[in-house]
Amino acid sequence: MTTELEAKHNEAMALVDQADAAQRRRDPVREQQLRHEAFLKEKEVALACAERKDTPAATLAILLCSAASLASETGQPREAERLIARALSGDPPHALAEELRELWEKVRPQLRSLQAA
Repeated sequence: MTTELEAKHNEAMALVDQADAAQRRRDPVREQQLRHEAFLKEKEVALACAERKDTPAATLAILLCSAASLASETGQPREAERLIARALSGDPPHALAEELRELWEKVRPQLRSLQAA
């Protein structure tokens, strides 16, 4: 991962920390804003790393899983589904694949809710 991408990933994680603090302050509007910003940054990093041939499979799976988790947390289950599928298609290490499958089980009910609406 390049220095620029690593810095953007760190920014995304700092936004997650700020969102957690907003949640503790019971400020759901700010929390969602921060999580959405974090999602956009993390997705950008993950997709940029996916384009690079030198990104280790484990690193890519971690970034895609992180972006998918943020997508789920911000009410974007279809985006989470796409990121999970991409991560699993890259042959991630077993432990990461299990984590992605667990996340998929959390996203599936969100997708069903969208279909029912």
